[in-house]
Amino acid sequence: MEVYREARRPPEDVENLFECQLQSTFGCETVVHPHVHEQFEVLYCRKGGFELFSGGALTPFGPGDMVLIDPNEVHHTRSCTPGENEYQVVKFAPEALLYAEHPVYEMKLLLPYLWLGAGAQAGAQRRKRFERALLAAQGVDRLLDDILREFTARDPGYEMAVRADLCRLFLFVARVLRRADGDASLTNLDGRALLTLQKAFAYIDRRLALSPTMEEVAAHCGMKYSSFSRFFQRYARKSFPEYLTEARLKRACILLATTDQTVTDIAMRVGFTSTRARSVNTQVRAARRTKKLRQPHADAIAPPTVGPILGAKPIATPAMPMAVA
Repeated sequence: MEVYREARRPPEDVENLFECQLQSTFGCETVVHPHVHEQFEVLYCRKGGFELFSGGALTPFGPGDMVLIDPNEVHHTRSCTPGENEYQVVKFAPEALLYAEHPVYEMKLLLPYLWLGAGAQAGAQRRKRFERALLAAQGVDRLLDDILREFTARDPGYEMAVRADLCRLFLFVARVLRRADGDASLTNLDGRALLTLQKAFAYIDRRLALSPTMEEVAAHCGMKYSSFSRFFQRYARKSFPEYLTEARLKRACILLATTDQTVTDIAMRVGFTSTRARSVNTQVRAARRTKKLRQPHADAIAPPTVGPILGAKPIATPAMPMAVA
């Protein structure tokens, strides 16, 4: 089964920064086929039960549970209980969380997900499911109800209300994961250092295929080699070569899932030399085997012909959200 990449809508219209809808199925079937997109995605189960396949791992979630999918993470979902199954989808671009021209506070929380691979590096290494009891204790279930209600009614200013709820939702996720990780290195960054780190990540991302060196990146950031080396190791929590390799592998996995290129071609495209292509071959083939593991659950269902979502119910009527069972 092929993996498709969702097209990203122009961000000029604030409505394109986030969306909300209900997904429903009856019985066990694939709800959404393997795909990848640049937005964060939250799935909140309201009825039945589902399985999320992402990062080579399977995450089941039931009524009142929530799962988080990071940008550029190949994933698909399957309902797994008889009868009616329903979850709420909340998808939002990182820009939806940025309030200022230089959003220092927001980027302290966003950087690990956008550049450090906190989620997409290995989905099984990080918490994906947030259980019903925790969501209820922190009021997150009410936040999700409010997002659905605002999208349903679309009263004047609903965009501001949704964005405020999304900020609180993401803050909850970031704090839970930060407590589990036990590392507050990025939250201690001052504004100037944060912008330097962001500048370094963006430069590496743009020039990944050209094999950027640490000397290049340090010069681009206006720092001496030795100072930049210590700076990068401290805040990226890994060495420059380690980060470069992980970034290449992450992009290679996306290309493997979304193109028909050979492993060798992909390895060269993301900046690995021909001598490294053989070792990369083994790691990328592991991603291909992961993709095949997901296949049996969807073999009986043809790829969608009218869009990526099966059984979608766009929010267009003033119905109130269902109570969690």
